[in-house]
Amino acid sequence: MSDATGARGADGSGAAGRDGSEDGGARAASADAALDSKKQLGRDYLWNTAASLMSSLAVVIMGIAITRSGSDQDSARHAYGIFTLALAIGQQYQTLGLYEVRTYHVTDVRRRFTFGTYLATRILTCALMVAFIVGHAWTRSSESSPLVVVVCLALLRIFDAFEDVYYSEFQRCGRLDIAGRACFLRIFVTTFLWSGLYWATQSLMVATLVAFGVTVVVLAAAYGLPARGLFPLRPDWGGRAVRGLLVQCLPLFLAAFLNQYLANAPRYAVNDFLGSAPLGDFAIIYMPAVAINMLSLFVFRPLLTRIATRWAAGDWPGFAAMVRRGLASTAIAFVAVGAVTFLVGAPLLRLVYGIDVSAYRMELMVLVFGGAMNAAGVILYYALATMRRQNLVLVAYALAAVCAWALAQWLTPVLGMMGAAISYSGAMTVLAVLFVLFMVGGRRAVLSGRATGDGDSPVLPEPEDGDEPAIAEPAAGDSPSSPGCADQNGPSSSGPSSAPDAPASDTIVEGDPAPDAPDAPESTDLLATPEGVIRLSAPRIATRHGHGTGCTLSSAIAALWPQHGLEKATRMAKDYVHGALLHADALQVGHGRGPLHHFWQAVHLPGQLA
Repeated sequence: MSDATGARGADGSGAAGRDGSEDGGARAASADAALDSKKQLGRDYLWNTAASLMSSLAVVIMGIAITRSGSDQDSARHAYGIFTLALAIGQQYQTLGLYEVRTYHVTDVRRRFTFGTYLATRILTCALMVAFIVGHAWTRSSESSPLVVVVCLALLRIFDAFEDVYYSEFQRCGRLDIAGRACFLRIFVTTFLWSGLYWATQSLMVATLVAFGVTVVVLAAAYGLPARGLFPLRPDWGGRAVRGLLVQCLPLFLAAFLNQYLANAPRYAVNDFLGSAPLGDFAIIYMPAVAINMLSLFVFRPLLTRIATRWAAGDWPGFAAMVRRGLASTAIAFVAVGAVTFLVGAPLLRLVYGIDVSAYRMELMVLVFGGAMNAAGVILYYALATMRRQNLVLVAYALAAVCAWALAQWLTPVLGMMGAAISYSGAMTVLAVLFVLFMVGGRRAVLSGRATGDGDSPVLPEPEDGDEPAIAEPAAGDSPSSPGCADQNGPSSSGPSSAPDAPASDTIVEGDPAPDAPDAPESTDLLATPEGVIRLSAPRIATRHGHGTGCTLSSAIAALWPQHGLEKATRMAKDYVHGALLHADALQVGHGRGPLHHFWQAVHLPGQLA
């Protein structure tokens, strides 16, 4: 029941301190290597697809267990209505458990926050999720929908919320395949165990309680065992880091909460105005809309981290091309699902669920269109979140949520099921249109120089006294594969004045453009080529052990140039030097101002991604 969508985390401060800095470069380099591997990409797609497919099928399988369990049709519709209400409440507050940190987590390619901080934040938000589920279920429960049953069913969603933090870390370290396998296993066990128990007992409560206990064990084994070899498993309760992450993701959480309300508003209206049995019917005819979202995200979700790297590098054409790829997949899914739904939708749903929904053929088509708009909106949302346009995302969801509430409350009592379908599709259309407008506005801001490739990302809280300085977020034009190599005690010496055997038109301008600001948070090098100037900017490393930085970078470029070309060689060399600076404090040789750690890869990388 998960919406399936990882570099070895550092245990310590959420803003990477000394411990995070020592491992951050190695993790980033390893993740980049994994992401660039076609074989790894294939595994990512395979297991992400398997997990996403299983996630989407889970509700279908559990619904079939209810409607096909042998009870009469009215009883089945009633039980499925209770299940659907609990599912809606669980999904609503699952957004609180998730706190929409995944989008930030998997695009946090500079490791601004450690896994320990992400884990501590998730424990806190999941605790709040439980409290709000109980409170909301109290207001929605009735004699026909008992409170305890609704709460227990809704709490199955806590597994989705908690596993997501591990899923995201695996993806951030380039091992989406591990996360996909674990997610697939967990959902498979939960789904079929619950369905089998309900089939045997005809009890929602018994099936839920047993499945809950077994899933705890499966979750720990599926994620905990592989994670032990990649990143620390301890939460880090550093107050400033956790608070900083909660503040960063607050707009995204509010947007996700409102987005879930867009899907639930017609369900709540159907339950309030039409009853639990029609709510079960609505859940059945809603399934084709889910299929569109599932199919389009198969293509798009594994690309999230790559999209982040394009944006961080200031590559708007590459960034926009990936977004268009996602929207194209949505269009294809809409055509395919729409055609099947129009031709055989109602008979197929009756074949699957055993409940006749032929009276809702027009409602089916309206919901399919709404599903396409929803899928497009999700893709555009991910793009805007990567651009760090959180506030605009929130504005769009707030406006769409108001439309959803008004339409559902106005149309459902008058038009019945068609009113609920129209309210859903109308709200999703409003949302997608607003996202397009905000994307266009973001592009214009970038091209005019009013915005940077890092969007409007807020700044980390300052470290407390005694803490190591935080690694800053990348600046405009940064490439995740080209971190800087400056130390904070002076201007960068991160490049030679001229690359070996370089044409006269190819020049590396060394150090900061503003050498009068040695304490600036970033160090910048400029690579001038016949095609234009490439700005390579990265966080300044808080270390005094930077002796030989320029010579090291010069040598690295010279060694890599023949095989990779000047630009790629320069980026790879900066990445190597950045890692050497990050690990310089761990070398512990001599006294005073020491050298870089030239052998950091040999010490830290082997077996990291095995």
